[in-house]
Amino acid sequence: AKAIPGATVRYTFTITNSGSQNATNITITDPLDTTNLSFPFPGTGGVTPGTVDVSGCAGATPSFASPNLSISVATIASSGGTCTVQVYVEIN
Repeated sequence: AKAIPGATVRYTFTITNSGSQNATNITITDPLDTTNLSFPFPGTGGVTPGTVDVSGCAGATPSFASPNLSISVATIASSGGTCTVQVYVEIN
């Protein structure tokens, strides 16, 4: 796919707990390449760049301090529980 300036891009990553106990007090940090990306507010096209959606992440608290996206998660369930994070950014 071609990167078009002004387009919104979704990054998705999923964390899976394959252990036999709940994973607790987790912090996930992902450095994003902000060279050609921005997190403007408000966004266009119904999706706000800079938005972070989380699914299956009990007690999730996202934060962004350029260039790092961090998610603090209270619990990911055992035996295949997942935490999915989607970040929407805009191409410069």
